[in-house]
Amino acid sequence: MHRVLWLCLILLLGGTRATANEWPLLAGGLSGDFRIKSLAGAPPIQWQVEAVEESVTENRIALSAQAQGLKMRATVALPRDGSPGSWRILEGHLNVSDWWSMLKNSGFTPEMSGDFQLTGELQFAGKGTLEGSHIDGEVSANLVGGSMSSASQEWSVQRMDFIAVLDLSKGAPLIKSLALASPRVEVQGFVLENLELGAVGENLHHLRVHTATVSLFGGRVGLRPFAFDLVKPEILAMAELTGVALDQLASLVPEALSAAQGRLSGALEIGWSAALGVQPGTGSLRITRDSSS
Repeated sequence: MHRVLWLCLILLLGGTRATANEWPLLAGGLSGDFRIKSLAGAPPIQWQVEAVEESVTENRIALSAQAQGLKMRATVALPRDGSPGSWRILEGHLNVSDWWSMLKNSGFTPEMSGDFQLTGELQFAGKGTLEGSHIDGEVSANLVGGSMSSASQEWSVQRMDFIAVLDLSKGAPLIKSLALASPRVEVQGFVLENLELGAVGENLHHLRVHTATVSLFGGRVGLRPFAFDLVKPEILAMAELTGVALDQLASLVPEALSAAQGRLSGALEIGWSAALGVQPGTGSLRITRDSSS
């Protein structure tokens, strides 16, 4: 993206800087549209770059892009003395459902089940600095009222709020922090409540998930910290159960325990993959008397 920006600035200047250390005062603008040919079904994106004459000490550039399911507005400020500039995203909206389908059909999404669905609207904000061709700063992406599901694997996450903060200082976007919350999750007929996830980026494609908890049958289930690959999403972690009502788990436990009363606690290995869904493993569990009974 920064290459496009600099090309537009050069065209506005009519060539190069007035001197080695200063920008001339800019005026005018450019506009057009382009298509992402490698993205099947992508609509044309209308873009505009305009130099706004606001100060004799700096050039302020207004940028915008708009398409079906997409709207972005940003500004760039370039001090005329050649010192580092700044940028800010003023407005950003992306219809996730439309663009996820195009990404999936073009092979750009992670390995997920064929009927995986993602909906909602991503809202963007951000700011940072520009020095030469180096872009620094942070961008936040907030998904409001979203959902994701797979009918074949019988799971869904509803009314999902998601926010990720991207760090641009390393030359490529790195997830600085990520948080996800949902009041209701359904997995193979069971209802889980108050899902909370938190993670940080280890590198471009890998997350370290430090928080993963959910309410289940009057108790709480939390996963111990684990690594997550964004390109090949899989989970293998230890789940810690605390105070889960055993009578509500009757259909999941051996017949000898199906009539037992009390609360279930302990640790159980659990796995998940895009191909197989949820896969419980081995562990150590204990039953304690329910104080309310």
